[in-house]
Amino acid sequence: MGCWVIGLLSFAGYELQFNPAPVGFLFLLIVVCEAILCGFWQATVVSFLACSCLDYFFYPPILKFNIADPQDWVALGAFEISALLVSRLSSRERLNLQEATLQRTSIEQLYELSRCTLLINLHHGGGVGRR
Repeated sequence: MGCWVIGLLSFAGYELQFNPAPVGFLFLLIVVCEAILCGFWQATVVSFLACSCLDYFFYPPILKFNIADPQDWVALGAFEISALLVSRLSSRERLNLQEATLQRTSIEQLYELSRCTLLINLHHGGGVGRR
């Protein structure tokens, strides 16, 4: 999905003659969203596509790849670092959510066990040792 959004934004930005700065920021948001929703490897693919589109459509010479420019390497580095950090934080939060869910389930089970234990009436019914 991120690749489609990058392609759509590239086309719209090129046709509307946007500056590279706002388009690059939008691309960065797409890379971050991709990292949150899908993970690092998908965000890496989207970040390479975003950097390529930014270079091809918005940095001179327009409609030519010129990756030798330091701006392109800075943009790619920013996209990759963002993808890595956000995907790591997102996966850590998912793990914390799973652990919290397991703990909540364990506490609920413990509560039900203690509640049932307290409700047992030892003086009622056919107990052991009764004559």
